[in-house]
Amino acid sequence: MRHRLTSFCILLLFFLFLCFPHEVFQGASRGLDLWFRTVLPTLFPFVILSSLLLETNSIHYMTDLVYPILRPLLGVSKAGSFAVIVGFLCGYPMGAKITAQLFSAKKITEQEAGYLLSFCNNASPVFIIDYIAAVILKNVWPVSRILLILIAAPLIVSIPYRFFYLTGSRLCAGTLPAPSGSARSRDTFILLNNAILNGFETLIYVAGYIMLFTIILTIGAHLCSMPRLLCLLANLEITSGLLFLRQLPLTETQLLLLVLPMASFGGVCSIFQTRCMLRGTSISIRPYITEKLVTALVTSLLTIVFL
Repeated sequence: MRHRLTSFCILLLFFLFLCFPHEVFQGASRGLDLWFRTVLPTLFPFVILSSLLLETNSIHYMTDLVYPILRPLLGVSKAGSFAVIVGFLCGYPMGAKITAQLFSAKKITEQEAGYLLSFCNNASPVFIIDYIAAVILKNVWPVSRILLILIAAPLIVSIPYRFFYLTGSRLCAGTLPAPSGSARSRDTFILLNNAILNGFETLIYVAGYIMLFTIILTIGAHLCSMPRLLCLLANLEITSGLLFLRQLPLTETQLLLLVLPMASFGGVCSIFQTRCMLRGTSISIRPYITEKLVTALVTSLLTIVFL
């Protein structure tokens, strides 16, 4: 049944792409442009640096600073605290990518990996400030308040999931070693090359998903002009979807109540990106989807409170 549904969706997309070539070209161009102008400059530097930190075991120095704070606050291990930092600072899907890498390296357990995914895969502060606040919301709301809501929501959601995932389970699967002599002696040029290659591999996946879902969004907007349906369609891809919301006849309050929960959810596209980052691991994507929906709900409530 699942195979038939997948085949039907692929065939439907194939015929839609054939019937609407102009929308396909427009959507692909818009998606690629948004990726190049927004996602690439905000994500690529952090992908390289996080990869270098992991390859050289230099995360030891960073986690030494934040672990004493994050351990009592969030209940994460020393290695898990690095995923928290990356997940809140670097944007989708870096939280998922680092979590998967730590789990594959046996530095965190599967239970902790699931717990980390429930709250540490989020939009980056750079994306929030430069794109959501400035481009989409036109700075009509204080940036500090937007950041507070989008950071507080996943932290609130982490409270019940901490008990769900970590109660009765061993927190850390392995130790977090300090940088060894062999790690320091490795050719910096090779490490940097590998980090850049790894970064581009990640971002090419992200670009492909953004283009695909922006095409679907563009075709959907062409076929239907109902604002309510367009609000739902916008959740397919966050970067281009937010622009669609900006173009709808909405008040600033309505736009705010749609944009912030959507940023917390991340869009269907980010779910596919996250699944891509988890490939090769036993970490399930299904709980993550529910957790992001809960985060979006909490974000909505916080936005209403702060209005």
